[in-house]
Order: sequence, then structure tokens, then C-alpha cells
Amino acid sequence: MATILIYGATGYTGRIACEYAAQNGVKFILAGRTKSKVEDLAASLNVPSEVFDVSDHRKVDLALKSVRVLLNCAGPFQHTAQPLIEACIRNGTHYLDTAAELDSYKLAEKLDEDAKAAGVILLPGCGGSAAMLGCLSAYALERISNPLRIDLALHVVGSMSRGSVISAAENLTVECLQRLDGELVAQDPTNTQEFDFDNGQGKVTCSSITFPDLITVWKSTKIGNIGTFFRMTGDAFPTGGLAQLPDGPTPEQRASTPYQSDLITVWKSTKIGNIGTFFRMTGDAFPTGDLAQLPDGPTPEQRASTPYQAAVTVTSKDGSVVRAVLHTLNGYTFTPWASVEAAKKVAAGVTQAGFQTTAGLFGCDFVRTIPGSVIKDL
Repeated sequence: MATILIYGATGYTGRIACEYAAQNGVKFILAGRTKSKVEDLAASLNVPSEVFDVSDHRKVDLALKSVRVLLNCAGPFQHTAQPLIEACIRNGTHYLDTAAELDSYKLAEKLDEDAKAAGVILLPGCGGSAAMLGCLSAYALERISNPLRIDLALHVVGSMSRGSVISAAENLTVECLQRLDGELVAQDPTNTQEFDFDNGQGKVTCSSITFPDLITVWKSTKIGNIGTFFRMTGDAFPTGGLAQLPDGPTPEQRASTPYQSDLITVWKSTKIGNIGTFFRMTGDAFPTGDLAQLPDGPTPEQRASTPYQAAVTVTSKDGSVVRAVLHTLNGYTFTPWASVEAAKKVAAGVTQAGFQTTAGLFGCDFVRTIPGSVIKDL
């Protein structure tokens, strides 16, 4: 009997997860909302399938009653996380996903007590950067006393998947965050920090970014000062269908969408020295006409040639520093593989209910169980 259901199975990440699970003898059910795609993939892998939309509570509940674990690979997660988490709590099914979107983690925090009462694990981001950086942090923290601050960086190499581009378009985070004294607060988005990824390039400059590790590492460690950074190299954005996107808004669209604000002209006309400017985006900010025509994501050959690295710097209260790096697979390989491994562990009987993190549940060695993943001290 299958104990794991993989939803979003026909998407880029979901398909890789299903292929990995099938190749490794995992008993699972694959699911999605498009009947023809789901049935074709199920036939090719010789596994059972379910077809349902997350908005259909009855079908969701029926599908979840027969499994112990749901692995949600269906982004953008702002559309799928809440209905599926709530369904898992209703049905006593453990919830895992592959989200990199902050809202999925905030939702798990919010529903922590409900999940505990139901005996359900909520493990957003069970693979991906949250697993990479969380396990790397846990490793470094074993090597220092009285830690005061953790700074984390991810080196992203190669192109993004179509789903990631669409999620980015739908989840633009204007505010750059960090954690100070236990609180999520704004960070200057122009802040940078140097990290050595031990890849022959020495120290390189990394940019500030709001990663979910601001939530997950805090939860696992309760260290109140956390910064997250990234470096991106290679052709990050797939170009397949972007050439066909419209040049910009039409004259009619421009006429109907006026802007308000201007820092320089207000200063010029008033000479008032204290002016704040803020930003709100409404309407269809990102052109979406041909995003569906972008390639699914990097090919297996491209992923194999573009491994990721992560780095951590932990500073103690006495000023001493520990540094470590993780060398691992391309994120689009690591995420589905690690997510399936996490789902297997939960299905096997991990019992710590509520909002959890990969490092908190499985320890820092979890990341090293994924082929090609090595942690080194610097």
C-alpha cells in the first residue's frame, strides 16, 4: 500500500520527484489536476494516480485518507499550501512541500498548534535551500559555543525553471528582511557580504535576500540574529519564450494606469528635507503572455554541470567565528530528491508533530545522505 502522495506530479519538480521515487522503489501515488497529464505520467512509471484540484475539498479528503504523507510540489504555493495544509490537518496526514516562498512557512507557523493537536507534521521546504542551509547551519553550530549570529549564503548556478519564474512573478517580495534580536525586520537590500564557497574563486560578494531560512533556522536554533544572502551565476532566467513577450504596456494600458510619486521632484519643488517614498504594485505587473512557453527547466545535462554551493558563518558572543560550506547538486535535482527522502522518513514513523524543519527533524547529516552532497569546514 502506498503511504506517500505526491501532488503537482506533472510539474517540473514534481515529475523529477516521481521519477526518483519510482527508481528507488518508493510506494507512492502521484496526483495533479490535469487528468491526461497525470494518467500519462502514472502509466509511464507504473504507479497509481489521483486527479483533483485543491479547491475540491471532498476529493482532496478522499485522496488523503489513504496515505500517511502528502508531498506538495505544486507551486505557486500561495495557491496550494493553505488548502492542502488545512486538508492534512483535517485528515491526520503529514504535510511536506518544496516551497521557497516565505508565505508557506508563515502559514505553517500560524497553524502549528492545530497541527500538533491533530498529530500532523508540517514540513514546508523539506528539500531545497531550507534543507541545504538548515543542515549546514546545524553542522556549524555543533562546532561553536554561545553562538550570537548566523549568516548564510547560497550560490545558485544555472537557469531557473518555468515554475520558479512564474512563482517569482506572483510573489515579488519588495521588503528585504533579516532577523535581529529574534524579530524579522527590514534590511537594506543593497547590503552585501563576502563568502568563500571553496570553489576556487575565493571570497565573493553576495547580495541580501529574503530566504525562508530566516524562519526555519530561527525555529531550529532560536539564534536571534540571522542574515541570508545569495550569489547567482550563469544564465539564471530561461529565455525560451521571453523573446515573444510584449515590448511593454500598450498606449491604452499606459493611459489607464497612472503613477503617483516622485522623490526628486517633490524635493525640488518644496525643499522639504524629510521625504519618504513607498511602493505598491497593482495590476498585472509581470507580463505573462508567453511564460507558459518557457522551457520546463534545465535539462539533466545542464543540472549535472551546474552544482550549487552554500556557505555559513557563525559568530559567537566572544567574537570567535566558525565557517563551513556545502557542495551539492543543482537545486533542481537536490530539491525533489531530498523531498522524497524526507517524505520516506516521515512515512516511516517520525512523530514530532507541528511545524518542523528538515534539520530539526532529521539532523545536520540529512543533507549528506543526498548523493553528491559534502560539508567541509573552512
